[in-house]
Amino acid sequence: MSRAPLKLTIPIVVKIVILTSVLVVAVSLILAVKNAQLFSQISRDREEANAEGLVASKALEVEAILESYTEKLTLLALEKDRTRSLTGDLVYVKYFGAEQSRELSTAGLSEELLTPFRELLSNFKSEEAVVKAGSLYLASTGNRLKTPYLVVGTPVGREDGTVTHWAWGFFKLDRLQSSFEGKGNLKVYLIDARGQVIVHPEEKLTLTAANLSGSKTIASLLKEDLRQRQQYLDGTLFSSSKTVHGPLVVGEVLEASIMAPAQLARDTSFYLLGLVLSMSFFVSFVFAQRLSRNIEKLTAFAHRIALGDFNVEAAKEIRSKDEVGQLALAFDDMTTGLQERDKIKTMFTKFHGTAVTDQLMSQEDLRKGQEREAVVFFSDIRGFTTFSNDRSAEEVVGMLNSYFEVMVTIITKHGGVVDKFVGDAIMAVWGAPASSDNDVRNAMNACLEMRLALADFNQQRLEHGKEAIIMGMGLHVGPVVAGTVGSHDRLEYTVIGDTVNTASRIESATKQHGTDFLISESVAQKLDDEFILKNAGETVVKGKSRPLKLATVLGRYNEDGTAQLISTPYSQYDSEDDQKTKKTA
Repeated sequence: MSRAPLKLTIPIVVKIVILTSVLVVAVSLILAVKNAQLFSQISRDREEANAEGLVASKALEVEAILESYTEKLTLLALEKDRTRSLTGDLVYVKYFGAEQSRELSTAGLSEELLTPFRELLSNFKSEEAVVKAGSLYLASTGNRLKTPYLVVGTPVGREDGTVTHWAWGFFKLDRLQSSFEGKGNLKVYLIDARGQVIVHPEEKLTLTAANLSGSKTIASLLKEDLRQRQQYLDGTLFSSSKTVHGPLVVGEVLEASIMAPAQLARDTSFYLLGLVLSMSFFVSFVFAQRLSRNIEKLTAFAHRIALGDFNVEAAKEIRSKDEVGQLALAFDDMTTGLQERDKIKTMFTKFHGTAVTDQLMSQEDLRKGQEREAVVFFSDIRGFTTFSNDRSAEEVVGMLNSYFEVMVTIITKHGGVVDKFVGDAIMAVWGAPASSDNDVRNAMNACLEMRLALADFNQQRLEHGKEAIIMGMGLHVGPVVAGTVGSHDRLEYTVIGDTVNTASRIESATKQHGTDFLISESVAQKLDDEFILKNAGETVVKGKSRPLKLATVLGRYNEDGTAQLISTPYSQYDSEDDQKTKKTA
């Protein structure tokens, strides 16, 4: 007696679709949330480090500028020529002290134009007391003059610290203002110890010397005697770095801007999650329907066999090339072996259904920094500041583009990677991200080819009535940390470490040695006898306790052993002093 077929309350199609959907949603949702959290933390850490580094860098730059201003005022105070005219950033100077006060100004500054400076100084009573007490005074004139200036009050005295007289100088803000232009989402500005703006990306705040001390954040930054500080307040990240002279460099960026990439990643993840769910639903539905039809056929065959109909050929009806197809063949084998209806008591049907889900979301590759050994190259154009000051911006940029085109082509040709351009300087690397056994040799050949290429470049300039340029090159090899930095839209591969700093110092040392190419002892030790080297002695460089042993490169040896000197009219030049290096031997 056969049993009636069970009534299906939940079809297998529904079960498979639900199970697949739940698994896809669970796995994809976990991945999306974790990925968004990770990306948010990375974005936050990156922006915080970027803000902190940029603000600290700007503080050092401001310190250098202010130091040059005070030195200039001191030198002018000790100078006996009282009729000279001022040049550069300094517009007006007035000295007070034991001797009669005197003043200097920019050439062509009439008495009418000098009057506002004098009147402003006459009101500096409390400020004058600060300077006479031996302290430096810095502030912006704001809208008290037609054009805002940085007013610097500095004491001038003897070596024992006694103030004999003091000086007031008015400097143009152009140099400082250019350093604080927009930096993407990060807004960086400079305020004095009282919270008044000296320079700000918003020109209005610079012109009025706006007082920002009313802000709770700015007030707390001014009160705390911390060199650097970083904090979030009211949805904004504030980074600050205090200069040794008192002014404070402040950078601020909206937290929403920091988290924008993470928000985009999260939205994209959920969008992909919807696509994955839709596609998995469709695929699982089609698969489950096909599986269900085959199971229904097998069920029908089983009922026919239970009724005594053994003329069943399941394999002809079910041609699925999977476990169900194998089950159909086994079903036929079973029916073939049945001889009598009474012998059929039970029939066991086993099948195993597997739902396969394809993961469509791919996780973005987040590369971590790697320690590598690399050859670091620096080059710089000698006297570029003077060159750029005496020429139009169009001529300067045109020359740099032509120069970079030649040099970068050579670097790339020899397997190097240009890391960055810093003004007229080039930084390149051999050995990162990929290294080879010939990194040092390739870097040397590139430098020698650049030496020759500069001569051709200068020949073209001379033919067009333009003056030749001279460059310095430095090579150093050692350990670096290599990795990618930036946002999810733009990355920049870079290397950092003491090796990079040392290579930069070696390039600076070419000024004192009067040569265009110097290499470190580390580079020389990795070279075979292919190159012609000359000992350049030892040089003390800034940031190093021990002097560096350097060598100049005169050329290379050919395969037949003959020497090939590689020299141009620009390989050697008159040496000059450099603040970062000192030649000892």
